[in-house]
Amino acid sequence: MMALNRYAYLLVFDSNIGTEKEVSKFLDEREDIFQNWMTVLPNSFFIVSDKSAKEIADVFRSLTQNNGRFIVLDVETDRNGWLPKKAWEFIKNPKPN
Repeated sequence: MMALNRYAYLLVFDSNIGTEKEVSKFLDEREDIFQNWMTVLPNSFFIVSDKSAKEIADVFRSLTQNNGRFIVLDVETDRNGWLPKKAWEFIKNPKPN
């Protein structure tokens, strides 16, 4: 059986979309798309998926109902910042729950 490629993304959303709790509930309900996630910054989640950024955005758009702005970014290429070690491990080694 061939292993799936898994990618780490950063999802950033404005408060018109919902609270962190509401968004995390949505992510949990769509395990087929969002295989794992964590948050360390307000209004943002690191997510693991085997889907493209476009596919993720299309699914996430169903939550937003055009009431807010968001962006999905692949974090594989160039990245830097000040995050907890567990966040860097999550980004560098994307795994499902």
